[in-house]
Amino acid sequence: MDGPNQGQGRVVVVTGAGSGIGRATVDALLAQGYRVVACARPGPKADRLEAELADGAWVVPADTADEDQVEALFAACEARWGPPWGVVANAGRRQPKTPVLELETELWDAILDNNLRGVFLVDRRAARSMVPATGGAIVNLSSVSGKVARTGQAAYAVSKAAINHLTEVMALELAGHGIRVNAVCPGTTATPMIELAQSQDSADLLDERVNGSLELFRPGIPLRRIAQAQDQADAICFLLSDRARHITGQVLYVDGGETIV
Repeated sequence: MDGPNQGQGRVVVVTGAGSGIGRATVDALLAQGYRVVACARPGPKADRLEAELADGAWVVPADTADEDQVEALFAACEARWGPPWGVVANAGRRQPKTPVLELETELWDAILDNNLRGVFLVDRRAARSMVPATGGAIVNLSSVSGKVARTGQAAYAVSKAAINHLTEVMALELAGHGIRVNAVCPGTTATPMIELAQSQDSADLLDERVNGSLELFRPGIPLRRIAQAQDQADAICFLLSDRARHITGQVLYVDGGETIV
C-alpha cells in the first residue's frame, strides 16, 4: 500500500468519479496525497459526490461528451490549482445487451459519444494543459470487451477497442513532452454498472462471467472471482505514479486472467 505522500500534492482529474471504479480511484488518490478534481455528470450523482467529499476532493460537474463542459472542467482546474499532473478518463456508459441486428443507430451513436468521444475530448484537453508543464500521466479506462468479443455488446466493444488504440497513438505523440499515456482494461468488476447489467440483461451474468458460457461464446475467469473496484484503482494509481515512469502506450488488463483464455 502506498503511503500518504506518494502523490506529492500533485493534481489529478478523475472523470466518472461518481461511483464504482472512478469513486474508488478518487479515494485511493486522496489517501496517497494527491489533490483530486472529481468530475461527475451534472445532477444527482454530482450533488451526492460533493456531499460525500466535502472535506476531500474538489467536485466539478461535467458531461465529458460535451466539448464546452470539458473545456470548463480543465479551465477551472488550471485557475484553482494549475495544470493537472494526472488525468483518469473513466467516464462512460454501458450498452444494454443488444444484438447487432437489433442495434439502433441512436444507441450506437450514444455509446460512441459517451465512451470514445468523451475520452478523446478529455485526453486532448488534458494534453494541451500538460504540454506547457512538460510532464504528466494520462490513464484511460477501457475494458476487456475491447479485446474479447461478447455477444450483444457491439457498440461498447468497438468504443473500448478504439480507446486502446487511441492510447497508443497519444503515447507516441506525447512522449516527447514527457507525458505518459496508458490504459487499464477492467475485467468483470463489482460496481453499480455490473449490478445494472444483472438487472437488465441476465440474473446469471456473474456466473456466466466467472465460469464462462459456451452458449454466449464467453470465456471464464481463471482466478475464479470478479474484481473489486479497488483492484482497478490500485492499477490506475500505479500508472500515475513515478514507479511507472518508464511505462507508456500500454494496455493493462486487470481481469483475473479473463483475456488469456
